[in-house]
Amino acid sequence: YGVAAIGSYDPVSFQLWYGALDSVAQLYAADVTLGASLGDVDLSLQAQAAGSSMWADNADAFVAGWPKSLALDDATFLAAKLSAKAFGFDGSVGYVNLNTQGDGISLISFEDQGGFITAGEDLLDYTIFNYDANIYFVTAGYTFADKVRVGADYVGARAEQRGNYADAYEAVARVDYKYSKKLNFKAWYSYIDRDNTLKDDKHLRFEARYNF
Repeated sequence: YGVAAIGSYDPVSFQLWYGALDSVAQLYAADVTLGASLGDVDLSLQAQAAGSSMWADNADAFVAGWPKSLALDDATFLAAKLSAKAFGFDGSVGYVNLNTQGDGISLISFEDQGGFITAGEDLLDYTIFNYDANIYFVTAGYTFADKVRVGADYVGARAEQRGNYADAYEAVARVDYKYSKKLNFKAWYSYIDRDNTLKDDKHLRFEARYNF
């Protein structure tokens, strides 16, 4: 269950959220966005803060495959993103900090990424993590005739776990095509490079969506 307060006082909008998953965790989140238009240029600055308070004692309580001895810990989330749009171009730069309060695993979102600031496709996962991390990202794109958008994301991360550090990055190429108001196509390719013993990942996806 959850409850929220959402408001807007031009040029500022805000959201306050509380959510709970019985016997697992409760989550808190705040979002503030400042928007402005300078001629043909639209700018926005978004900041978010969130935290999780765990009710369960071990990972086996909510995710299969993790050892029962690995405890669940509280976590905090901080993020900021600066975005701009002008003359068909769009871009953003951002920063994310994830921090667990112990050596166990935690979460910030119950499902997918929720409404949190994110980029890329596979590297960032707010539903389960067992490390502290500093993450930065850059996105850019261009839309042709309000129909076709080509874009790219770059996400870089440094994670720390029990005094050990690991770097990784994800690069994503995207194409989106709005054939009509109801029919849309999208495709993206993601490549993740990790500098530790974990394997690199490649992921290609194509999607066609028709809204009735």
